[in-house]
Amino acid sequence: MKKFLMLFLALAIIFSFAACGEKTPQPTQAPQPTQAPQPTQAPQPTQAPDKIKWPNGVKEVTVLVPMDVGSMLDQSTRIMVDYLNEVCPDTKFVVENDAAGSGNRAGLTLSRADGDGSVIMAHGAGAIVNYYSGTWEKNLADRNEFVAICANVGQLQPSGGVFLTPVTNDKFNDLPSFVEYVKAHPGEVRIAYATGTPHEIRLKLITNYYGISQMISWQPGNSNDVRTWINGGNVELACLTETQAVADIKGGKVFGILNSLVDRNYTDDLKEVLDQVPIVTDFVKDRKEAESLVCAWPMTIFGPAKMSEETAKAINEICKGIADRPDYMERIKALGGSNTYQYFSFEEINEITAAADRQIKEIFDSFK
Repeated sequence: MKKFLMLFLALAIIFSFAACGEKTPQPTQAPQPTQAPQPTQAPQPTQAPDKIKWPNGVKEVTVLVPMDVGSMLDQSTRIMVDYLNEVCPDTKFVVENDAAGSGNRAGLTLSRADGDGSVIMAHGAGAIVNYYSGTWEKNLADRNEFVAICANVGQLQPSGGVFLTPVTNDKFNDLPSFVEYVKAHPGEVRIAYATGTPHEIRLKLITNYYGISQMISWQPGNSNDVRTWINGGNVELACLTETQAVADIKGGKVFGILNSLVDRNYTDDLKEVLDQVPIVTDFVKDRKEAESLVCAWPMTIFGPAKMSEETAKAINEICKGIADRPDYMERIKALGGSNTYQYFSFEEINEITAAADRQIKEIFDSFK
């Protein structure tokens, strides 16, 4: 039996060698160039970076948005929050909208929060206007109450505010004739503005620039009031958002005499109408001077004053990474206009906030 098995194995080995010998290597079996690692196989920018730790080991962060769900601030902040949830997976970031009192309650919540980074807030320097107009209890620029941490998603230049006049107005039809008419008829021109908004500041910056603020009959109200008044011909001038202005211009009841911008900056759906409306640099040729008249304040992430500079700078460093992510930047671009992420150092964003405060305070002081 053993001899038989040995003979059988020997024959099997011989046949296997013979079978191998019958196959010759074919050219198609040679390694192909496409099998070598290619540059496209390297990690792409859209791939998640290494995990980042949120300061102080905080496991949940409340991101306050003092505006309603669906507002531009809300949409842009949620893109930043999605980014933070990805790069800081050990921490959960939750958006909390609170528009009560024009956002005042959210501001109070932030001012009382711990400084460990567990509560932050997205807003713009426009909220400083709310303080001086009396709708906010605390000043967002007050370093005893708040600290500016870093930029948030926003526009390189904020969207404009369009100065509108009724088509029935026979007193003026452009900015120069408006200025001349006010000077010749002090107290007769009625201008409406939404209290506590950047539009209020835009109107007052321009009228102060031409030295006619004290010659105007100012009519404060809310945004809906202002829109009703200007479309009804109850006031001679008002400032509305670009989107509202385009809709009302198309409605045939008003036309624009100025858009509070230094560069034309709007989405394609507004372009046809707004290309016909002059901007500040059409009248004020010195660019630095013109920029001082348009409220160019970036959207910002704020913390409570008790937050340490070390924590604030750590958050600044984390947030600025969104600019290196094409996937998030595409989402930001889809918001329209020149939306992007702008990086400012901790020192720069606080100086920008302080400068906005000085400008806004100066406007309000001039009306006392």
